[in-house]
Amino acid sequence: MALPAYAREITATTRISYHHVADLQVPIGCAGVTVYPGDVIVGDADGLTVVPAHLAEELAEICEKQDDIEGYLAKRIAAGEALWGVYPPGPQAYADYEAWVAGVSRSVKRPR
Repeated sequence: MALPAYAREITATTRISYHHVADLQVPIGCAGVTVYPGDVIVGDADGLTVVPAHLAEELAEICEKQDDIEGYLAKRIAAGEALWGVYPPGPQAYADYEAWVAGVSRSVKRPR
């Protein structure tokens, strides 16, 4: 399947004689974290995060903005700017980012 899989150890056997579904759609505990049905699991190279379902939409917007500014800052650093003063972003870095976004959006021709 074309789905990412995350594991820190050898996975358990899938032999039906050893494993049976005991329950579905109930809270579970995993690595000391309670996971409720409907929670969103986000995984990347840094690990996994459980996002409560009622916060998922709000956090998605916040995380998308954070990802955008970090991508912008990474471009500046890759272009040779020193890390100091660029990251972590201060008021000037945020102002530079906003100006960059405004410049990019003006230079992109929108399809009609």
